[in-house]
Amino acid sequence: MTREIADGSSVVVQGIKQVMNACADLSVADGLRHVAVWNAGFLQSADLGEALAAFAERRPPRFQGK
Repeated sequence: MTREIADGSSVVVQGIKQVMNACADLSVADGLRHVAVWNAGFLQSADLGEALAAFAERRPPRFQGK
């Protein structure tokens, strides 16, 4: 599992940590709003484009943390 996390996009890993820390004391509704905002921001990342391209091309992704 740790290898899977380490091989993932650093943008995603940082985002997950940020979301988990920020949502620890929020209600479910507020936590979901926070996640929605974070996910909307991630849509503009180059790593998401790379993930989609790698999936379509059936190859491992080469994330750059952007």
